[in-house]
Formats: sequence, structure tokens, C-alpha cells
Amino acid sequence: MKHLVIATAKTLLVVFVVCFVLTFVDSYGGDFDHWLITLSISVVTTFVVGITMLVWGIPTHIYMRCKNLKSWTYYLLSGFVPGIVFVYVFKPFGHEAPYDLFLQAMQCGAIGSFIAVVFWLSYYKLRITSR
Repeated sequence: MKHLVIATAKTLLVVFVVCFVLTFVDSYGGDFDHWLITLSISVVTTFVVGITMLVWGIPTHIYMRCKNLKSWTYYLLSGFVPGIVFVYVFKPFGHEAPYDLFLQAMQCGAIGSFIAVVFWLSYYKLRITSR
């Protein structure tokens, strides 16, 4: 259980840092290049990812661990699902044409897969064993 909490915290930290850096670089020199807006976007993104991890990621991880599915490819595929569901159910970017929704779903799915692989790395590969 301790390793699960640590891996979740590491993953959320990576999400926050990556989102902060990308948002800061993207908004630098524009109309909204204030660090508070970058911080707000990063916090909201990390919060949404945290809820998604609680609802989807951790139960899926526990299931896959019980079924002895420890390969990163399983995590990559399972991380793709929440992004697709998020776009098609909530339509967070507005009501778009079907093709645009598909592209948004693929982008969010790819981000979810990245986050799932970061979690896998944190849990299985970068874990410090306590003896």
C-alpha cells in the first residue's frame, strides 16, 4: 500500500511539473504570460488527473496486479481509456464536429497513456526496496 501511495504521489508530481513547464513555455510572451495562470492550469490539471487515478487508475492497477499483468503495455492501453471517455462524455473543449472530437479523444488518450506509463515506472521500476 505504501508503494501505491508513493507511486501515485510521484505521478501527480510529474503531471504538475510537465503541465507547468509546457503551459509556461506556451504562454510566454503572449497576452497571458503570468505565472499565476500557469500555476492555476497546472493545479486544475493535476486535480483532474488525481480524480481519474482514484476512479480508474488505482482500481485498474489493483486488478492488473491481481491478474499478474505487470507489463508496461497493459498500463499504456488502460491509460488510453479515460481520455476517450473524458472527451466523449464531458466534451471539455466544446461541442465540436465528430472528427474534432476524435482528435481530442486521441490526444487525451495519449496523455493518459503517458501518465499510466509514468505510474508504471514509479511503481515497478523506480521503486526503492525497503529491507
